[in-house]
Amino acid sequence: RTIQALLLTRLAEEPDTIAATFSGEDLSWRQLHQRAARVAAILAHLGVGAGDVAAQMTGNTADHVAFVFGAALLGAIECPVNTALQGDSLAHVIGHSTARVVFAERAFAPQLEVVAARLEDVTVVFWGEGEAPVLAGGAVRTAAEAGFGPLANAPIDVVRPQDASTLIYTSGTT
Repeated sequence: RTIQALLLTRLAEEPDTIAATFSGEDLSWRQLHQRAARVAAILAHLGVGAGDVAAQMTGNTADHVAFVFGAALLGAIECPVNTALQGDSLAHVIGHSTARVVFAERAFAPQLEVVAARLEDVTVVFWGEGEAPVLAGGAVRTAAEAGFGPLANAPIDVVRPQDASTLIYTSGTT
């Protein structure tokens, strides 16, 4: 099975069952699919497709999970970026991963600002309302600005069990 198949199966079989809970917020499979489809639509609009890497720099939140499933709907490879990374290490992970899009929480804007000029051809999308932080050199949007309609139907046959779904960089101590 794939992450994509898990989401679509649960959506079809038990859409109102709780899929995840974060800080007291329950998300049903239907709600998770809606958020994931929005992420998938934004990624697709920004040129991310099957086999492409899309990074995220978020804490342990419902948005993080929506991003994982949204990338999976497209067959994209999700790359979680360690939120403690800064400077050269942060620039290396994003650059080496080949991600063209990074979804980030606003709290990590200062870290991204330091490396923005080195992130050529990378669009940073910030979660939440309000104006996007200004980053030198890179394209920046908010999720609301990039909030194109949900993907009508995720192509189930795009993802195969042997396809990569996640690219993880470790600290080297594991």
